[in-house]
Amino acid sequence: MKKSLALASLLSSFAFATGPSMVDARIQPLSINDQSELLYKYILTENPTGAHTAHPLISGLGVFKDGKYIALTQDILDLTTANSEEAYWAKRQIQDKWFAQACETDDLTEGFTACNVKANRKDQWLTLAEYKEQYGTDLLKVPHMTLHPSDIYASSQDKVYVDYEFKPFVVLQFKTESCFDDGFASLVIANTIMNDQANDRNSIDPVPFDCATASAIIMK
Repeated sequence: MKKSLALASLLSSFAFATGPSMVDARIQPLSINDQSELLYKYILTENPTGAHTAHPLISGLGVFKDGKYIALTQDILDLTTANSEEAYWAKRQIQDKWFAQACETDDLTEGFTACNVKANRKDQWLTLAEYKEQYGTDLLKVPHMTLHPSDIYASSQDKVYVDYEFKPFVVLQFKTESCFDDGFASLVIANTIMNDQANDRNSIDPVPFDCATASAIIMK
């Protein structure tokens, strides 16, 4: 799923950097059907300047099928929909809690009949070399399918977190420690807002987010 134009426009008002710039683009698997289509929850938010303030969050349900993320529902939370910082953070806690909750029957949509991904949970750290030995795939040479276009930055001994394994693909999670500690693979995601400012200064170097917390699907 390409980055929502709504999100890009909502983020354009942030201009003061007070901390690391971050992007959160995670999925939470809920159900897999006989066609190997994956139903998931998703959360997508950017803090492009590191500002300590409310920033837009998009969440909802989606399906991964035919190598693509497809959003089924979309809820946008920002200061316009929440009316105040206090209301925003109250609703943000509700959204974060919803995302973290395990699959419930009410989450299921047409084509998905059971919350059945628990048996596919791996919860395992592997180096890229170990991943290649176990799955036969070089993570430095294959596409990482994420909600945000991204590239992996790692060496063969850096670790990745294998969250789920399904018959046709694996779901990786790039966690916060992947951003700031040595020994972990990380994702490089272009920071649209900061790149616009860099272009104003005639900079030719693309500006990435300081930290990308994101899910990545790797086809087997």
